[in-house]
Amino acid sequence: YLVAISKHVRRQVYRHSTACDCVGADERAMAQLVCKAGSGDLDEAYSLAGQLVLEAGLFETVETAAQLGRVLNPISAHVLQEIEPTLIAERASTAIDRPHVSNWGLH
Repeated sequence: YLVAISKHVRRQVYRHSTACDCVGADERAMAQLVCKAGSGDLDEAYSLAGQLVLEAGLFETVETAAQLGRVLNPISAHVLQEIEPTLIAERASTAIDRPHVSNWGLH
């Protein structure tokens, strides 16, 4: 899944450090992509993938996300419900604004 994203990444993708309790917009999109693709919601999965990768990588990204999602789906659906959307909206920012956010090295 991450290999597919790294091969076709549209822009730099950011993550928070493992010690940070924040969930950024890119982290949320990647988690939702795995959940949506794994549960068969391909329209939404392709929409989310389009935010992260170029058109040439959409199929590979969604397919690998679906494979991962089918394995993790019982867990991932519960985890996403635990993440409050307001917390995500408040804390989503770029690495420039937050020193605890770093480039995933995908671009």
